[in-house]
Amino acid sequence: VADSFVLRNRQLLVAAKRQKNNKRMNNLNFIVTICSLFLFACQEPTKTTDDVEPKKEVENTEAFKSDRTVFLIDHCDNEHYSAVLEEDKTKGNDTCILRINPTGKGADKVELLNVPADRCSINYCEEEYVVVGFSCGGPCYSQIFVFTDGRENKQFDYGQKIANNPTIIAHIRNEEFEKLIVHNFKNGKELIVQNPDISWMQYGQMDTLYIAGNELKLEYQTESKQTKKKSISLRELLK
Repeated sequence: VADSFVLRNRQLLVAAKRQKNNKRMNNLNFIVTICSLFLFACQEPTKTTDDVEPKKEVENTEAFKSDRTVFLIDHCDNEHYSAVLEEDKTKGNDTCILRINPTGKGADKVELLNVPADRCSINYCEEEYVVVGFSCGGPCYSQIFVFTDGRENKQFDYGQKIANNPTIIAHIRNEEFEKLIVHNFKNGKELIVQNPDISWMQYGQMDTLYIAGNELKLEYQTESKQTKKKSISLRELLK
């Protein structure tokens, strides 16, 4: 009986000791957990690129929109000058600025053009002029010829370039597409070429248009879908 009583007391002491140790471990774990949570809560959140860059981009975009008023529409360069067509938001949507900057000596030329900024471009550049074209509703297309010298600007509808002679161009007036008007910039003379059988879908535009000697060579499509060729004398136009 005595031995059993001693054994029982030993077992109780061991169990109590284990329980005490477990309680200490639980307390320690609790303290470690609380400290970890406290340290995590005190840390400042890390800023990533995703957190910062979009804000900067928005700020930069807003500053860009508020400060910039002049925008490039088109440009053209050759050996004689560089031409730049710009939109100035302060002047409204129906006005553009054309700047012609000579390659060598000479003063820059700045022209305010009454053309829609969202429907215009530089069609091409020649030594004596810059051609700015714009849509004017439906099939209508108009061109302004801005000369690099002191001549006044000229405007033509449905303008057509003569392939090998920049001093002469063709155009249509009052949408009379069967009448091709040939204009000479040097003397201001004009010649009317009648094309009564031209297809209405051509809007007076030639498939081929060039000068050979004193003759204008042209080709166009007829209403019967045939290709028609003509040679027109330019003797009077070139005098």
